[in-house]
Amino acid sequence: MARKGYTSLKRAVDYLLHTPDSCLRKTHGKAGTREHWLFPDGGEVSEKDALTIIARPDIVVRDHGLLDDYPQSWCVLQQGAH
Repeated sequence: MARKGYTSLKRAVDYLLHTPDSCLRKTHGKAGTREHWLFPDGGEVSEKDALTIIARPDIVVRDHGLLDDYPQSWCVLQQGAH
């Protein structure tokens, strides 16, 4: 069960699959901790669930951020995209 305040894994995947232009973004919190958020307006996802989502074959890197080896956002692979 997701910690209070986190979006559940099931809801997060559903959000990514059914919300146009949605993505999962990794940010840094106030204490320098990693946080994972669903954009736009999808809520926070636990790191464990974010890693599960990122490992899915239908999820691809959307933005590498400042460094190519450190992606910062992911989205659903669109049909016909290469």
